[in-house]
Amino acid sequence: MAILFLALTAPGYESAEKGRLVAYRGGGQLLDYATFDHRCIASQILETPNRHIENTLQSIDASVAAGFDAIHLNLHHTADGKFAVFHDWTLDCATDGKGVTSEQTLDQLQSLDAGYGYTFDDGESFPWRGKGYRIPSLDEVVTRYPRLEIWLNLKTADAKTVKALLDYKRSLPPGQRNNFFHFAADENLPLYEHRGSRRTALSMASDKRCIRDYLLYGWSRFFPKACANTNIVVPPKFAGYLWGWPQQFAARAQRHGSRVYLWSKHRKLQPESNLLDSGIGIITGDIAGADSFLSAH
Repeated sequence: MAILFLALTAPGYESAEKGRLVAYRGGGQLLDYATFDHRCIASQILETPNRHIENTLQSIDASVAAGFDAIHLNLHHTADGKFAVFHDWTLDCATDGKGVTSEQTLDQLQSLDAGYGYTFDDGESFPWRGKGYRIPSLDEVVTRYPRLEIWLNLKTADAKTVKALLDYKRSLPPGQRNNFFHFAADENLPLYEHRGSRRTALSMASDKRCIRDYLLYGWSRFFPKACANTNIVVPPKFAGYLWGWPQQFAARAQRHGSRVYLWSKHRKLQPESNLLDSGIGIITGDIAGADSFLSAH
């Protein structure tokens, strides 16, 4: 009876703000996740209206023009201590280069054709080859968009590299230092700074702790500490199991300093997943689908 009473009397809230759109990997080509096997993303893309490839200045420009609120980027620490925006651990799949990405200098990476390996028809054609796509530096992105919120997934994620990234952030003008949110290894979370009381980093493990704890007692008046003052990234398959989904969950999260996002990745945006008015953001690479998605909003 006590559990039922707590569930029935848990306070209700209205969402304080609408959900936000985050461009996954800066926007890019869509994938068929039913057959995706992680071998070579560039050769497993679908033919779609999305014009650009991920993690490039062209895709970031398209994301900003389409009205996205933030961009998510992959990042490698280069051999000469710079930060390059690129996903793969090696260059062989997506580019005309070879070798481990982080073992190259930034100049070496930027000499490559970043669109070289992208094909949606098993190599019959390579539409982005020779079209001027290259690997940008983080500094180029920050200089181009000094007020844009940027989510960074640091692929070379040892403590030394994290400290180098934090040093880079401290080198920026004060107004730009708080523009970043980080995906991190769980053991590196203590290295990241807080933005006031709000955490600036999330790990896969910490996000799982939040979802697990909310599934266990989110029906009550208590909000899990693991879910407070952060970004909560929800896999779509778990969304319907979260008490109060979507609006009450988003409102409770916002009341505790957090924002909620659906983790769509390189999937086509579906009008029925538009929960922005309910306070649920979405992380998606489907930049071309944003117009119809937002018009249905």
